[in-house]
Amino acid sequence: NYIGDYSFYNCNEVNFNVYLRSDLNYLGEFAFYGCKNIKSIEMTNWDNLISIKKSCFESKNDVNCSENISGNLWLSRNIKRIEEKAFCGCSSINDISISEEVEYIGSKAFCNCSSCTKLGIYSEIENSKLKVIEDGAFYGCSKISGDLVIPKKVEFIGSEAFYNCAGFTSLSLSQNILTNISYRAFYG
Repeated sequence: NYIGDYSFYNCNEVNFNVYLRSDLNYLGEFAFYGCKNIKSIEMTNWDNLISIKKSCFESKNDVNCSENISGNLWLSRNIKRIEEKAFCGCSSINDISISEEVEYIGSKAFCNCSSCTKLGIYSEIENSKLKVIEDGAFYGCSKISGDLVIPKKVEFIGSEAFYNCAGFTSLSLSQNILTNISYRAFYG
C-alpha cells in the first residue's frame, strides 16, 4: 500500500489524473516531483496515510503537479512527520489542518502554499505532540489569517518558519518548553 521513492519523478510524457487509494500508507521521496502534466490528484481519505516523504509533491522550476492538489488538506492522525518540502508550492490548497499526532514539520514543508487562508495546528488540544517547526515550514503562505497558537510542546521554531505570513491577527507562544526561536521566524 505505497507509492515508492521517485515513482513518477519528472513524469512529463503523458497527461494523467492521479487517484490515490484510501488504504495508501506511504508516499515516497520525490514520488510526484516535477510532474507538470498531472491534471489532478485526488485522495478521498488520508486517514491511513502514515508517511509523506521529502519533496513528494514539490514543484520543479515553478512548473508543477502540486498546483493540482486543491481544496482542503486534512492530514491523518497517523502521520507523525511531514518531511522537507512535502507540499512545497501547492498553490491551490485553501486549508491546512495538522493533527495533534504530528511531531515534526520539516523545512519548507508547506512553503509557498499561496492560496491557503487557514492553518489549523491543533494546539487547543492539550496533548498536541508537535515539537519542531523547521526553517521556512510555512514560508510565503501570505494569505493565512486568524490567530496563530503554537502548541505547548514546541521546542524549536526554525528561521523564516512563518516568513511573510502577515495575515495573523495574534500570536500565542508557550513559556513552558520553547527554547529556540530562530532568525526571522515571524518576519513579514
